[in-house]
Amino acid sequence: MELHVLCGDDRNTLQFETGQCLADILEENGIELTMSCGGAGICGMCAVQVVEGSLPVTDADKRHFGENELNQGFRLACRAYPETDLTIRAEEDPEADILLVDTETNGSANAAKADAGQSTESLKEMLRRDKGIFGVAIDIGTTTIAFSLVNIKNSTIMYQKGLPNSQRRYGSDVISRVRASMEGKADALRVAVQEDLLKGLDAILSGDRTGGAERIRPDHIVIACNTAMRHLLLGESCEGLAAYPFDAGENGLTLTDGFRLLDDFGYIDVPVTILPGLTPFVGGDIVSGMLASGFCADQKKKLLLDLGTNGEMALYDGKKLYVTSTAAGPAFEGGSLSCGSEAVGVLADLLNRGLMDETGLLQPPFFEKGYPVIDKLSGKNVLLTQADVRQLQLAIAAMRAGASLLLKTAGITADDLATIILAGGMGFHLDARKAMRVGLLPDVDPMKILAGGNTSLKGAIRYLRTCDEEITLPPCEEIVLANEPDFNELYVNYMTFPDAPDEEEEDTDF
Repeated sequence: MELHVLCGDDRNTLQFETGQCLADILEENGIELTMSCGGAGICGMCAVQVVEGSLPVTDADKRHFGENELNQGFRLACRAYPETDLTIRAEEDPEADILLVDTETNGSANAAKADAGQSTESLKEMLRRDKGIFGVAIDIGTTTIAFSLVNIKNSTIMYQKGLPNSQRRYGSDVISRVRASMEGKADALRVAVQEDLLKGLDAILSGDRTGGAERIRPDHIVIACNTAMRHLLLGESCEGLAAYPFDAGENGLTLTDGFRLLDDFGYIDVPVTILPGLTPFVGGDIVSGMLASGFCADQKKKLLLDLGTNGEMALYDGKKLYVTSTAAGPAFEGGSLSCGSEAVGVLADLLNRGLMDETGLLQPPFFEKGYPVIDKLSGKNVLLTQADVRQLQLAIAAMRAGASLLLKTAGITADDLATIILAGGMGFHLDARKAMRVGLLPDVDPMKILAGGNTSLKGAIRYLRTCDEEITLPPCEEIVLANEPDFNELYVNYMTFPDAPDEEEEDTDF
């Protein structure tokens, strides 16, 4: 049977057999949809529209689409099993707004678009002027992968690229990926990230991407990633990450070469360094962020929060490190919005306007219909639903409870902190005052809060420039939240939004 797929201006004709899942048919033919739930029919992000033919309406479809949308042919691809010829309209997983580093300042806390290029001088001219020694820094995130081409000789960031992590089809978070690997999909997960790496490397090293110059052969590749991404990339068992007591296995500084890592002869003898992790769920991305921010360079007390799906965090009390991680889930990756920070801002505004109470209950008519928001990234009209609010509350409570326990263990308070560094895309766009309003951050001087941007990528860039330096960190203590008797109480308490300050400025710009 034939499946006709309309995707943008393209029309593809695919062959399939009865009994195949629609999402699998598309994936097998190189059309990847967003499925942050791993195809469980929960996230609702793999929507397609039937143009010709028919697909039965499933229970999952009814949960995610209204009557009008169902009548217009909207279905979830992960729950659809076509039995006749079919024509659908689909939207591929976008490659937009992946946080890189600022090319003007070679790594300051500023955002760049996913296809950020050189800013002043063409790459072709730069290469002719100074052949240099070239390295590639890579941040393998759970959701996205970021690449920076660096002239190590003069510390210039020459080109950047961002891609979605194709492993997302197996789930949006680390636990889902680990589970998938244990269910026989380890090879598929490794191939997915290898293909992503080769695609990104080809984009930033090829002549087409460097103003017509010859393809660059890198002298060194440095990778920062969390522990699970590291295991999946290296083809190592994730069994130690699947159940308590968790075991990261070999998690230190790893030296390998491009051929062994990528199974591609084009990278034979290219040295690759994978930065070390600290614990099973506080990996090389956090260590890289510490390198980038000079986290332990003095005796000032600092807190580093990675506001992503894995909720990694580190506290430095001037002498010792305390680290933990918490399952924040995909809410900070956007939920029904494109950006988690935008959703946090909307929550703060709803609280200030009395349209949501301190328990997170939306007032009528928004409780049933959702609150209408114009998404600033896509320009689309979306709804912040009561379910979205609850997911955000869970993520906020998990992050805040984890940070509170780090502070308690170290015997200090939030007021003692010199800096709170927010890592990742969500942290970069976050309004600190609104984050404090919903309880995500403690009530401190906003000037103490620093948007660190993609600290993982910045740290990999720094290591490219100073790879002869040994990575030294102070003594480190891991706090396992599941073993902390106070965690559940704190978690429940932080699900209730704090009272408004005496004078709260209203902001209705959504």
